[in-house]
Amino acid sequence: MFPLFLSACATDQASSIHSAVDRAPSFWCAPKMAAGKGRIWIYRTAPKRMGLPPDIVVDNRLYEALRPDTAYTIDVAPGKHEVKLAYDKDKLDIEVVEGSDTFIRFDLDPAPFGRGFFPILVVREIAKIEIHEHTGTDFTCTKD
Repeated sequence: MFPLFLSACATDQASSIHSAVDRAPSFWCAPKMAAGKGRIWIYRTAPKRMGLPPDIVVDNRLYEALRPDTAYTIDVAPGKHEVKLAYDKDKLDIEVVEGSDTFIRFDLDPAPFGRGFFPILVVREIAKIEIHEHTGTDFTCTKD
């Protein structure tokens, strides 16, 4: 499966999807953060499974599906935010600081009838390695 990179803004702007077919040098660069905002990175390292991937929900707003090999960026106002997946009980309350990144990985419960995906806060150094490994994102450059 080709890696994907997706950027979503917390405004009403449409998200854009980029596939590995898009070979522009800036493709793998992290998107530039919106002024006065903080960024939530959302990703998963679990491989694809049967069924449809669940949708990401931030502050009760529905976003794209949580697909493997994809990193999502959501620029939000500084302050408290709630991150979860649609139809799941597990949620993560976070504090976002202006100009900074907050990284959330959704892990998959390995039990056959477990709770599905659940969010965990990941330290920057680990998250950047995992996101680069699974999506090819280059944190040393930014794009508009």
